[in-house]
Amino acid sequence: IDAEDKLKVDAQIADKSISEANRRAQLLKIEKTIRRCPDLLDNPNRKLISRFTPKESRTELYLLSDMIIIAKEKTETLSRKTFQEIKKLIDLKIIISTEKIEKGLVLKSEEMDYFIEIEDRVDELQKAVNNQIDEFERKKKEKEEEERRAKEEELERQREREKLLEVQNSLKSTKKKGKKKPKKK
Repeated sequence: IDAEDKLKVDAQIADKSISEANRRAQLLKIEKTIRRCPDLLDNPNRKLISRFTPKESRTELYLLSDMIIIAKEKTETLSRKTFQEIKKLIDLKIIISTEKIEKGLVLKSEEMDYFIEIEDRVDELQKAVNNQIDEFERKKKEKEEEERRAKEEELERQREREKLLEVQNSLKSTKKKGKKKPKKK
């Protein structure tokens, strides 16, 4: 039974390692495909959610857990080698809502709106982006709740310290009263 439990733990660790290696490999592949791509491995929680093909030819859309990268394929003049270059980079943390329109999807933020012209899998893209927005909102609420609890705990500790000081001061004053010097005659 102990050996079986140990094997289960080892298998879970191996599965996590494989998942992490796959996550990193997907991001590295994107990073190497796109010229002047930002470091995608700098965020340990970042992962590739899906790839989409926008309406514009020779364009790829990479939906990551915290951003959208739209890359356009280009060809070098002399060598005729093709490469991808970033056309648009959208931080999903600033997106507050999405709106499906006739020719694609609009991502709305407080500062500006981003239009993604896409015909295929629009609903899937919208759903995936909305899921990420909901996840950011959930994490934000969790963080706020955690901060509120930490403040309450700090206030409680401060009250306890103040009570302790009051008790200590009370004991000191009681000792002083009990140790009054006898008056000389």
